[in-house]
Amino acid sequence: MASTDKLLALAQEHQWTISQGPGGFRIDDVDAAVFGAAAFAAGGAALGAGAREVRAATLAAVMICLPVALLSLVPDDAVGPAIEALISVVTAAFPFRPALDALTAGLDLTGPSMWLPMLHLALLTVIYGALARLALKRF
Repeated sequence: MASTDKLLALAQEHQWTISQGPGGFRIDDVDAAVFGAAAFAAGGAALGAGAREVRAATLAAVMICLPVALLSLVPDDAVGPAIEALISVVTAAFPFRPALDALTAGLDLTGPSMWLPMLHLALLTVIYGALARLALKRF
């Protein structure tokens, strides 16, 4: 109980809010982080279920995710249209770019809507979860 009181006093002292005010901590930011975490967890479960061994799953995660994460950081206007389309197709299968877009939209009050990236993350979560379930059912 004392720790809760200290946390509330700290929040009031630093004026932490769950609102849409400038500088405030919006509930949308938390939603974007939760949706991104769920998509990453489901992807990890699918990868682990498919690999069936810890070392193989770890190696596959590094070999697959590191290049895709770097591709997700490439700005849209930094490459030509054909390469941009290819990067968009590749990064759409992984939660890196949608999570980045959702968090960016959640932090920027005047930016684009965050609901499309969050829908993308939810869809990836369902697909990866189904793949993990199928991989576990296989054995």
